[in-house]
Amino acid sequence: MPPSPTAGGLPNAGGLWWGAWPGLAAMALLGSSVAVIGTIQRLPAFGVQAARYAVAAAAIVALARLFGAPLVMPRGKDIGWVIGGACFCLIGFNLATILGTRHAEPALLGAAVACIPIVLALAGPLTQRRRPATRAVGGALVVGVGAIAMTGGGRGDAIGVLMGVALIACAAGLPLFGAPALPRIGAWSYSAST
Repeated sequence: MPPSPTAGGLPNAGGLWWGAWPGLAAMALLGSSVAVIGTIQRLPAFGVQAARYAVAAAAIVALARLFGAPLVMPRGKDIGWVIGGACFCLIGFNLATILGTRHAEPALLGAAVACIPIVLALAGPLTQRRRPATRAVGGALVVGVGAIAMTGGGRGDAIGVLMGVALIACAAGLPLFGAPALPRIGAWSYSAST
């Protein structure tokens, strides 16, 4: 297996696991947000989400500084990709989660979130006109099928199912939406900016 590329100037110090842990942590946090968002229905949802994203942005900046990753302010066309990613993908994801919890069990929305790695394993390479990596697709299928098997898939009405599909589209869309800006500003800067 060829060495993985560095992300945002970070050395590939730990090989595969060094590159995988941020993705694993993000998926755990993303999946858990679906489970707990139903419990905060009585709180101002947009305020809670804004606070959550402010903490996330501060954490990304702190980690980038800790690891010596350069942070670049988006300029020109990149500002549009950042704003578009934030509006369509992050805000869309949160709206779909909030509305989805009113029409579906958390297990259904969690199952949808578990499908995101499958979509990314297929869509990422296809957008670059490359063949998807068999190991990446296989690993994503194991994660998705395992999560669905553990939760049972959940139940929901038509709006709940539609919001599950929206969760997949929004979460998978964020890295795909930012792909044009990544070569110039890097993943750390794109994440912090969105």
